Amino acid sequence: MATATSTSGRRTRTRSLETFAALALLSAARCTCELPSSIPSPDGGGAGAGGGGEGGGSTGSCAVASCPPADGGVCVYPYDAGSPRPSCIADACLNECGGGRSCEVTDGGRCLSCGAEGVACAMSACQPKTLCTFTARAAQCVGLLDDGSQWTVTLGADCRQTVANDAGVVLGSWFDVGAGAFVAQVPRLGGYCTGQDLFTNVPRMQVFCPYCTFVAEGCE
Repeated sequence: MATATSTSGRRTRTRSLETFAALALLSAARCTCELPSSIPSPDGGGAGAGGGGEGGGSTGSCAVASCPPADGGVCVYPYDAGSPRPSCIADACLNECGGGRSCEVTDGGRCLSCGAEGVACAMSACQPKTLCTFTARAAQCVGLLDDGSQWTVTLGADCRQTVANDAGVVLGSWFDVGAGAFVAQVPRLGGYCTGQDLFTNVPRMQVFCPYCTFVAEGCE
């Protein structure tokens, strides 16, 4: 993740707790939405799988109470307890830890506006560089994202972080919006997603999308 990401509040974990956290993450927030009818390749190579993030999304017709519930899963630090819950993000249902909110994605994907929670936005300028490479732990994204596939995150001057593999296939992109949180656009996983750095001994991020959830292991 970009250097704007907060790293405060990290905790020291024992090996047994670390193992529990990893297992819990891989079972969290299973897909509850209808999958797209045609996905040309499992690693993001289909039409419309580019970096995205253009435009925004509103909360016009989505109602949290009408969203399907999460199919199990356990939330770990920084959430510490409970299970994923439905939220409305950019007018689409998704299940996320700390859910139950309605948010708009604004400013070309740079900001997340969640009513009384306020507005969180990315920085306006960054130093371009390659940030990290992660392994997708995506057992719940069958047919959409290969479990164990590897992706490299590149930071642009506009602070967009683009995710692509060695073959040049772009999975999507995200913006850090502070406190370890980010807003992403991953077209093959349903559009706009939310995410959070997980303060574990091994760098991990959890990404909550409309179609499914995955863990990015190796980046934070």
